[in-house]
Amino acid sequence: MLYRERKASITSELREIRLAWGLSQMDLAERAGICVTTVYDGERGYARTSIDRLIPWAAALGYEIVLKAIDTGIYGG
Repeated sequence: MLYRERKASITSELREIRLAWGLSQMDLAERAGICVTTVYDGERGYARTSIDRLIPWAAALGYEIVLKAIDTGIYGG
């Protein structure tokens, strides 16, 4: 899966959670301390959403984004 596909998947999941909670994009942005255009553009895939925006976005919905190292064999590990 490409980076863009993973990011789109994350923002899509966060959108579904937001909707299930009955929150508007503005409500979420206020809770997360991010700009509403970040939420709007991120949910629609219009802009790159950086990890430093995704972390508070997820946290505002009660979720945590965790980066996990995987063994790809590239570095001998």
